[in-house]
Amino acid sequence: MRFLGFTDIEYDIYNKYGKNPISCLAGTAEKSRFALKDGHGFISYSEYGSLALVLGEPVCASERIRGAVQEFREFCRSNQWHEIYFSTLGDSEAGFPKIEYRKIYLGEEALIPLPVLRHKKSVRRMIRKAQKEGIVMQELSGGRFAHEEFWKGCGEITDCWLREKGNNLISFMINNRFLDCQAHQRSFIAMRKGHAVGFAIAYEVPAASAMYVDVTRIGPGAPNGTSELMVDALSKIATARGFRHLSLGMAPLSNLEKDTANQSFLKIIFSMLYEYGGWLYPSKSELSFKRKFMPLWRPVYAYCSKEAGFLDFYNMFRIFQPLSLRENFLMRFFGVKPEAGDGTLQKGKNHGFG
Repeated sequence: MRFLGFTDIEYDIYNKYGKNPISCLAGTAEKSRFALKDGHGFISYSEYGSLALVLGEPVCASERIRGAVQEFREFCRSNQWHEIYFSTLGDSEAGFPKIEYRKIYLGEEALIPLPVLRHKKSVRRMIRKAQKEGIVMQELSGGRFAHEEFWKGCGEITDCWLREKGNNLISFMINNRFLDCQAHQRSFIAMRKGHAVGFAIAYEVPAASAMYVDVTRIGPGAPNGTSELMVDALSKIATARGFRHLSLGMAPLSNLEKDTANQSFLKIIFSMLYEYGGWLYPSKSELSFKRKFMPLWRPVYAYCSKEAGFLDFYNMFRIFQPLSLRENFLMRFFGVKPEAGDGTLQKGKNHGFG
């Protein structure tokens, strides 16, 4: 079975070298892939304006990362782009020459160590409460649910979730096209009295010996503890599959006191965004939720081309958020719905692989 939008060659490379859990999203529909000259790696990115935003580090052997970065840099210059590598891990630092790239601390990734689950008592209490309220987790596999039924349930829950949050769907680091994926996807629906009240999507990342939780969403009929029950179910599946970690993904702007990479003015801006930028992204609540599971924390960085300017950072925002800052503000605080968008991102392209 094909995994997301990968070609067969890319799929083999991903299985061998995709050690950053976020690499499971490298094949989503809005991303393009740049094939390395030797055919043994690729770079996944989205473009907007003058920016090429790369998902994580190059997917290749560790010793090839620096060469891959230089290849892609030349490709970007030929297209008059600047590049930003977003959500990279610390062990790839040697691949980004300091003379060409700025290192920016973004937050930390939450990793639940397996097989022993160390949930806090409060989490175990919430799980039991959801179970007493009749929540049953059902895994979608082997045709037990028709795809149309699954998609309809996910869409209805997502619509309710968005109305409650007052936000728009973000992209790039979340796959919003759940049915694009077949292999390596694990999907759960939380059922209550025969009705879907929540769902969770995770992907297996063999090279990282991990499962990556991409989406957990709950609808209005979900009692407290439903989200915790979904994460617990995914932890048990990951344990049964022999993985060493369940990745809850990055908590943006989290644990800023550990930041040793950013300059003082950037620390101030990030601290303000963390405290008051919930209308753009709920960093505070996300960190609070992930802390419940007593995870290990691993720092996550961005590497920005030193030629990148303010406009490129705005372009990065538009890649994540199809709506402009003004549209986000009006929708969040005044309930003003935006007009139908023009499609911020085009469908991705492959450069080198068929």
